Amino acid sequence: MRRRFKKGFTLIELLAVIIILAVIATILTPIILSSIQKAFVSSLENNAYSYIQAIEYYVARANSDDDPTNDGIYNSDFSSSNLEIRGTRPTSVDVVVSSGVVKSGFIVYDDYSVKIVDGQAVDVIESDLVLRVSGQQILTIDVNSTIDVPSATSTDTIDGDISSTIQVVNNVKTNIVGSYTIVYTVKNSIGMVATYTVTVNVIDRVKPTITIAGDSPLTHEAGTAYTDPGATSFDSYDGDITDQISISSTVVPGMFGNYKVIYTATDSSGNEEKAERIVNVIDTTFPTVAFFPDGNNTYLSAHSTVVTVSDTAELNLNSFKYLWTTSTTAPSADDFTQSFDNDETIDSPSGANGTYYLWILAKDTAANTSIIKSKVFKIDNGDPVVAFGTNGDSTYKKSNSTTVSVSDLGAGVNTSALKYQWTTSTTAPSADDFTQSFD
Repeated sequence: MRRRFKKGFTLIELLAVIIILAVIATILTPIILSSIQKAFVSSLENNAYSYIQAIEYYVARANSDDDPTNDGIYNSDFSSSNLEIRGTRPTSVDVVVSSGVVKSGFIVYDDYSVKIVDGQAVDVIESDLVLRVSGQQILTIDVNSTIDVPSATSTDTIDGDISSTIQVVNNVKTNIVGSYTIVYTVKNSIGMVATYTVTVNVIDRVKPTITIAGDSPLTHEAGTAYTDPGATSFDSYDGDITDQISISSTVVPGMFGNYKVIYTATDSSGNEEKAERIVNVIDTTFPTVAFFPDGNNTYLSAHSTVVTVSDTAELNLNSFKYLWTTSTTAPSADDFTQSFDNDETIDSPSGANGTYYLWILAKDTAANTSIIKSKVFKIDNGDPVVAFGTNGDSTYKKSNSTTVSVSDLGAGVNTSALKYQWTTSTTAPSADDFTQSFD
């Protein structure tokens, strides 16, 4: 026995069904929504009489001093004929009452209004109160400037153009930095309210000013303490903000060159300004030279001294040279040939005889050049000089004599050491051979 299987939907058939359902939904949805809207409006119209009764009750109760009768009817002599009102008192209405009946007005229900004319519900209106404000909703202005308050218009489906009833509350303080609001409010005849808020940010965008005290460029002598003259700062909003200045300096007082001092002032709104001072550190001071000792009046065969060179700035150590001379006239720079190191001991020249001066040539890095001499050093490396009044006699005599004078160009004659000796030899005797003293 063969079993038959029932065939299902194919994918194409399933897609076709989905498309058909979508088309049906597209057609029916507006119809269904429209039907719901009409039903809602019809319901409002059918219940309009109850709204009218509520309004009449509100008016009668507000204007009646009578107590309710046993059957729950309020009597009022508000108009030429008494009103008989039943129902509950509404919480929000806006009506016009004449001769004891509701002649015209609107009953507000959700976003709709029931229009009443001569006591009859004649229309249901979807309330549309529009408030329009020109320009941007967020405004930014500079502090201490003026503000043009944006204009506003308002229209309403019930009252028409009600722009003249717009209330504007301007909280902006243009002289104080901050965030403020301008609030627009409009209300139609049935009590609907629309508001619009404009935010106004009052800001300070003006940079402070900086006034540099003293000169710029400023000239400063190298090697002396540098004290900056400073600066002052003023801000159009904060006033004097000198105490807010920060200073950045690259000045090296001991080294000649060009430097900068940067002043930065920041106000309370973060606006920053910078100013710059140029400082030219110059070196017009020549190196100084000290001798230890500075000269010596005692004749010796040799002298030495320690030479120290100093400067307010930086020395050119490679420039140090010295020269011994017997003259007090300064030699030229080219005459110096011997180099030395700072604080070095320098010896007098070997075999020198007489009064000598030690001359020093030294430069700093600014090329200031000093040529300085020491005081006199007395050096004696020479023998005494002997002069004979009669220096020999070729004539034979029984006896002979001569005058002897001894002199010395340096340390002088040691008279106690003067001795003489007669010999027949041309060979010089030794010192020990001399036995006779003389003056």
